[in-house]
Amino acid sequence: MPNAIALNSIQFNVAVMVGPALAGQALARLGEKWCFGLNALSFLAPIVALLMIRSRFQPVKTTESMFTSLKQGIEFARKQSSMKR
Repeated sequence: MPNAIALNSIQFNVAVMVGPALAGQALARLGEKWCFGLNALSFLAPIVALLMIRSRFQPVKTTESMFTSLKQGIEFARKQSSMKR
């Protein structure tokens, strides 16, 4: 887990540094319209990646009410020692 957190932090910091630099170059060379187009294009990769995910888990339908399930969840959380202060 610490490695995943560190990798996420590195990725975020690189994006914070590189993103505005690339945006400035694109704005200076291509103009505002192309910047909006490139921004819209940048959303395609995550959308395609999410569409490619196939979930095999199908939850079993329950006849319990939502409030009963909520009550069970709260009771479970209270019983967990890691949830205590």
